[in-house]
Amino acid sequence: MNRKLIIIFIFPLILVSWMIYSCKQPIVLKGKSSDGNWRAEYNPHHSPNPKGIWKGESTWLGGTNLPTLNFLVFKPGEEMVTLYDKPSDFPQGDVIEFVSIEGAPLDANYSLQIKWTYENKEFDEEIKLERKKHFFILPF
Repeated sequence: MNRKLIIIFIFPLILVSWMIYSCKQPIVLKGKSSDGNWRAEYNPHHSPNPKGIWKGESTWLGGTNLPTLNFLVFKPGEEMVTLYDKPSDFPQGDVIEFVSIEGAPLDANYSLQIKWTYENKEFDEEIKLERKKHFFILPF
């Protein structure tokens, strides 16, 4: 009886603590291209993040053949950070790290503009990064 009572109280306590921990984590910025070929995220480099470094990653979801990247621009608010401005082969793997900046995102609008060539066709996509709050994060 005593054991059951302890389990009934400890499990909800752990669950609520985990939820509070998750909600206290900083927001992340996420977006997906309208054609579904790209996904972009901008989030803290590590957790915990004592130096406040944030990194951006763009992932190719369009198939096994990797595209040729022509142009990549990260737009934090009204600014523009050009990362690629001439055709280049896709970096190793299917993830491009597009920017690492000190400090959490401000209340500006963030977007990522990508131009690429895939199977001899050129494409242009702008991904709007939206704020997402965590509700359950693994604490390790």
